[in-house]
Amino acid sequence: MNLSAVSGKLKEFLKEIIGKIPGLFSFVNRKTLTIGLGGLLVVILVLLIGVSISRSRSRRASNAPQVTALGFTIPTEDLFMASEPEFLPEFLLEQEPRTSWSLEDIRPFWIVPSNHDIWRSEIRSGADRFLEGVR
Repeated sequence: MNLSAVSGKLKEFLKEIIGKIPGLFSFVNRKTLTIGLGGLLVVILVLLIGVSISRSRSRRASNAPQVTALGFTIPTEDLFMASEPEFLPEFLLEQEPRTSWSLEDIRPFWIVPSNHDIWRSEIRSGADRFLEGVR
C-alpha cells in the first residue's frame, strides 16, 4: 500500500468521527486546543518531577544510619565530624610579608657559593638567554 493512500484514509476516518460529534470542534480553535494540551503536559511533568524529588528525600531520611549502644541511640552528628567547622581559630597559619630583611633573617637561607667565578658565569649566561628570548 502507498503511504499517501493510508494517510488519506486516516484523514477521512477522523473527519467522519469528528462529523458525528456536532459542534464539539466547531467553536474550539486548533491553536487554543494545542496550547491547552501543551500546558497540561507541562503541569503533569512538573508534578512528576516534584513527586520524584519528594520520594528521594524521604528515602534518604529513612535510610539514615542508626547506631545503638547499650540500648541508647547515638545521633550520627555526634559520631562524625561536620564538613565545615563551626568556628574559626583565633590564629592564622601564615605570616605577613616582611618589608625588610636583616642579616640574621637571611642567614638560615643563604648558602655561600664556594666558587664565585662559576656562579658569575652561570648568572650571566642565564641573563643572556633570558634577554635573547625577550626579542
